[in-house]
Amino acid sequence: KNMRSFCFIVHSFDHAFAALSVCKELNLQAVLVTAPQTVAFAGVQAAFSMLEQARNETQNENCRFILDCGENRGAVLAALRKKNVNVYTALTGGVYNALNEIAAQTGARLTNVLPSIRLDLSKHARLQPACRDFIKQQRKSHETGDLLDN
Repeated sequence: KNMRSFCFIVHSFDHAFAALSVCKELNLQAVLVTAPQTVAFAGVQAAFSMLEQARNETQNENCRFILDCGENRGAVLAALRKKNVNVYTALTGGVYNALNEIAAQTGARLTNVLPSIRLDLSKHARLQPACRDFIKQQRKSHETGDLLDN
Protein backbone atom coordinates (compact mmCIF):
# COMPACT_ATOMS: atom_id res chain seq x y z
CA LYS A 1 0.00 0.00 0.00
CA ASN A 2 1.10 3.54 -0.62
CA MET A 3 2.32 4.79 2.70
CA ARG A 4 2.77 8.46 3.38
CA SER A 5 6.32 9.29 4.33
CA PHE A 6 7.70 12.20 6.32
CA CYS A 7 11.09 13.71 5.61
CA PHE A 8 13.56 14.88 8.25
CA ILE A 9 16.96 16.55 7.87
CA VAL A 10 19.16 14.99 10.53
CA HIS A 11 22.43 16.44 11.81
CA SER A 12 23.14 13.88 14.53
CA PHE A 13 22.26 10.49 15.96
CA ASP A 14 19.80 12.19 18.36
CA HIS A 15 17.93 13.71 15.42
CA ALA A 16 17.74 10.40 13.59
CA PHE A 17 16.68 8.57 16.74
CA ALA A 18 13.90 11.09 17.49
CA ALA A 19 12.46 11.01 13.96
CA LEU A 20 12.54 7.20 13.77
CA SER A 21 11.03 6.81 17.24
CA VAL A 22 8.09 9.10 16.51
CA CYS A 23 7.42 7.57 13.09
CA LYS A 24 7.53 4.07 14.51
CA GLU A 25 5.13 5.01 17.28
CA LEU A 26 2.70 6.50 14.69
CA ASN A 27 3.31 3.69 12.17
CA LEU A 28 4.54 6.06 9.46
CA GLN A 29 7.48 5.87 7.10
CA ALA A 30 10.42 8.14 7.87
CA VAL A 31 12.78 9.49 5.23
CA LEU A 32 16.02 10.65 6.86
CA VAL A 33 18.25 12.99 4.88
CA THR A 34 21.71 13.70 6.26
CA ALA A 35 22.41 17.39 6.72
CA PRO A 36 24.37 18.84 3.79
CA GLN A 37 27.67 19.11 5.66
CA THR A 38 27.50 15.76 7.50
CA VAL A 39 28.98 13.65 4.71
CA ALA A 40 31.64 16.28 3.97
CA PHE A 41 32.78 16.47 7.61
CA ALA A 42 32.23 12.95 8.88
CA GLY A 43 32.53 10.92 5.69
CA VAL A 44 30.05 8.59 4.05
CA GLN A 45 30.68 5.62 6.34
CA ALA A 46 30.18 7.60 9.55
CA ALA A 47 27.03 9.28 8.23
CA PHE A 48 25.59 5.95 7.10
CA SER A 49 26.53 4.23 10.38
CA MET A 50 24.80 6.97 12.36
CA LEU A 51 21.55 6.34 10.47
CA GLU A 52 21.88 2.56 10.77
CA GLN A 53 22.54 2.81 14.50
CA ALA A 54 19.39 4.90 14.96
CA ARG A 55 17.41 2.38 12.90
CA ASN A 56 18.75 -0.52 14.97
CA GLU A 57 18.13 1.16 18.31
CA THR A 58 14.57 2.20 17.44
CA GLN A 59 13.98 -1.14 15.66
CA ASN A 60 12.27 0.86 12.92
CA GLU A 61 12.70 -0.88 9.57
CA ASN A 62 10.13 1.34 7.88
CA CYS A 63 12.51 4.08 6.83
CA ARG A 64 14.60 5.31 3.95
CA PHE A 65 17.95 7.03 4.13
CA ILE A 66 19.22 9.68 1.77
CA LEU A 67 22.89 10.64 1.99
CA ASP A 68 23.20 14.27 0.91
CA CYS A 69 26.51 14.55 -0.93
CA GLY A 70 25.92 18.00 -2.40
CA GLU A 71 28.39 18.72 -5.21
CA ASN A 72 31.08 16.46 -3.77
CA ARG A 73 31.77 13.95 -6.53
CA GLY A 74 34.09 11.85 -4.34
CA ALA A 75 31.43 11.56 -1.64
CA VAL A 76 28.83 10.55 -4.23
CA LEU A 77 31.13 7.79 -5.52
CA ALA A 78 31.80 6.55 -1.99
CA ALA A 79 28.09 6.59 -1.14
CA LEU A 80 27.20 4.66 -4.29
CA ARG A 81 29.32 1.76 -3.05
CA LYS A 82 26.83 1.24 -0.22
CA LYS A 83 24.04 -1.19 -0.99
CA ASN A 84 20.42 -0.06 -0.91
CA VAL A 85 21.10 3.57 -0.24
CA ASN A 86 19.66 6.70 -1.77
CA VAL A 87 22.21 9.35 -2.66
CA TYR A 88 21.36 12.98 -3.30
CA THR A 89 23.65 15.18 -5.36
CA ALA A 90 23.35 18.76 -6.58
CA LEU A 91 25.52 17.83 -9.58
CA THR A 92 23.72 17.94 -12.92
CA GLY A 93 24.21 17.31 -16.62
CA GLY A 94 26.86 14.92 -17.90
CA VAL A 95 28.43 14.42 -14.48
CA TYR A 96 25.06 13.40 -13.03
CA ASN A 97 24.42 11.02 -15.93
CA ALA A 98 27.82 9.36 -15.52
CA LEU A 99 27.27 8.94 -11.77
CA ASN A 100 23.80 7.56 -12.44
CA GLU A 101 25.30 4.84 -14.64
CA ILE A 102 27.57 3.83 -11.76
CA ALA A 103 24.55 3.83 -9.43
CA ALA A 104 22.73 1.46 -11.78
CA GLN A 105 25.63 -1.01 -11.46
CA THR A 106 25.87 -0.86 -7.67
CA GLY A 107 22.15 -0.98 -6.87
CA ALA A 108 22.23 2.40 -5.17
CA ARG A 109 19.78 5.12 -6.19
CA LEU A 110 20.98 8.55 -7.20
CA THR A 111 18.68 11.55 -7.19
CA ASN A 112 19.02 15.29 -7.66
CA VAL A 113 15.67 16.05 -6.03
CA LEU A 114 14.89 16.08 -2.31
CA PRO A 115 11.37 15.95 -0.88
CA SER A 116 10.21 19.56 -0.88
CA ILE A 117 8.53 19.33 2.51
CA ARG A 118 10.98 18.43 5.23
CA LEU A 119 11.73 19.25 8.83
CA ASP A 120 15.26 20.40 9.67
CA LEU A 121 15.75 19.15 13.20
CA SER A 122 18.71 21.47 13.87
CA LYS A 123 16.17 24.26 14.36
CA HIS A 124 14.49 22.50 17.29
CA ALA A 125 15.60 21.84 20.84
CA ARG A 126 12.82 19.41 21.72
CA LEU A 127 13.18 16.83 19.02
CA GLN A 128 10.31 14.38 19.47
CA PRO A 129 7.66 17.11 20.00
CA ALA A 130 8.99 18.89 16.90
CA CYS A 131 8.61 15.67 14.88
CA ARG A 132 5.07 15.14 16.17
CA ASP A 133 4.04 18.73 15.39
CA PHE A 134 5.50 18.50 11.90
CA ILE A 135 3.62 15.27 11.16
CA LYS A 136 0.37 16.67 12.58
CA GLN A 137 0.77 19.81 10.48
CA GLN A 138 1.50 17.85 7.30
CA ARG A 139 -1.45 15.55 7.83
CA LYS A 140 -3.76 18.50 8.38
CA SER A 141 -2.60 20.41 5.31
CA HIS A 142 -2.68 17.16 3.31
CA GLU A 143 -6.32 16.60 4.20
CA THR A 144 -7.24 20.09 3.04
CA GLY A 145 -5.33 19.45 -0.17
CA ASP A 146 -2.83 22.29 0.22
CA LEU A 147 0.21 20.15 -0.42
CA LEU A 148 1.18 17.59 -2.97
CA ASP A 149 2.44 14.41 -1.42
CA ASN A 150 5.90 13.63 -2.72
